[in-house]
Amino acid sequence: MCLVNPTHISAQNGHYKPNSVEFPSDSVFSYSLLYSCLMDTKPKNRNQIKLPTIGAELFTYLKDVNDHESFTASMRLKDRLSERVKIEINSWFVSAPLPELDRTLLRKITNALLSAGLNGQKRTREALSEIRFDEISMKQPKNLFEAAEFLRNWSRDYRSAKGFLDYQYKCVNSFLRVQKTTNDDSVRMLLKIEVAGIEDFKKWQKDLETYWNKKGLVKENLKTAYQNMFAIFMGTFDDQIQNGMYHKYLDQNWQRYIDDAGHSEDFESEPILNEEVSDENKRDRSVVQPFEVDLRIEGGEIFYHIVCNTFTEFQASELRFKIALSIAQNKGFENLRFSVALLPGDLPIILIRTDSPKDETSIRNIVIFLEKVLEVSKRPN
Repeated sequence: MCLVNPTHISAQNGHYKPNSVEFPSDSVFSYSLLYSCLMDTKPKNRNQIKLPTIGAELFTYLKDVNDHESFTASMRLKDRLSERVKIEINSWFVSAPLPELDRTLLRKITNALLSAGLNGQKRTREALSEIRFDEISMKQPKNLFEAAEFLRNWSRDYRSAKGFLDYQYKCVNSFLRVQKTTNDDSVRMLLKIEVAGIEDFKKWQKDLETYWNKKGLVKENLKTAYQNMFAIFMGTFDDQIQNGMYHKYLDQNWQRYIDDAGHSEDFESEPILNEEVSDENKRDRSVVQPFEVDLRIEGGEIFYHIVCNTFTEFQASELRFKIALSIAQNKGFENLRFSVALLPGDLPIILIRTDSPKDETSIRNIVIFLEKVLEVSKRPN
């Protein structure tokens, strides 16, 4: 019997977790079990809202979608890492699978690997200390500290992916909790306004963004990035204000941080030939594909996202400035609003958002122009 209450999900400092999760004392926790409990339980559908509605209900509904989709995306990430950790650690030992590497310990190691900094290193060593690193039972000698360092280097991409999910959640949540941090006539209007359809929804979003820009508790230099993230979230709702796309966006983007083929070269059981092929492929990708581009046109706006595969954060910041300057000087953008934001990380992301022209030719010219800017910037200076 599942005793998870999935309708209560809270967030603190960009992290999300269930408020009440209970399992029988003799059971073993797993992310898959928790996820299946969430899916099997049938409360109200989080991704649907009945129209017409009012702003207060809309705030609750949007926060519910953000909480739920961010939480379940994080669990899918943990499931992926947990499975790979299990395979990797077992590959070190002559007799596998290890009896002590049960689901509880695997969860502990996974959570530790996803924790950043010195605290994450300490937690990783503490978790791995429950495994006996006996030279006789190992294919190659490896002590506790070597194992911890290896796994933390090996799982760096997963921490970056978790960082993306945390940052996306925090940006969206900043807008959806603004009515809890302030109380004035503008907020009361946002709470009581009637939303009957997509046009009301867009107007409500615009009013919320305007108010957030005035009252939001975010540093000025971060506001553009936050607003771009919120626009992405709001753009995943259809004309009936139902959401069936946000989880796809989250999964697509956190998976970009993880190169499974790249991890396979770390497995001692892989043939040397596969390692060489993988290394060669990685070199080819770093030369031929310095950028990954995601283009979306919706809601009267163009969203152009650039993942910088070969740029440092400083180089990506320079490229961001170059793009913003080029757009400002281009006549095609003369009567259009635009913003160019940078999402920092191991793989920096440049987020371009601009009004979409009404005619197809102008849209095509804008996309071609952005592609040309990237073409001359394929190599960092």
